Amino acid sequence: MEDTLAEEKKNGIVVREDHNEFELLLRFFGNEIIAIKLAASNFNGKLIMWSIVLMMFTFMLMEVFGFSAWLGIPQVE
Repeated sequence: MEDTLAEEKKNGIVVREDHNEFELLLRFFGNEIIAIKLAASNFNGKLIMWSIVLMMFTFMLMEVFGFSAWLGIPQVE
């Protein structure tokens, strides 16, 4: 039991089926200082959590690939 729990924690996703909990850990650069932990216990919470994650990565991709310039958003110098 502990081996599977430790194995799940390595991936950053922990799913516990006994309490219907979902937890997502995002670690940047393998560092605990810059980390985001999102947890939700019901379906609506999970939808809100995933919308936040999707919005964050969408804005990051827009900035990296230059979609911001196409939309007329000025670049901060």
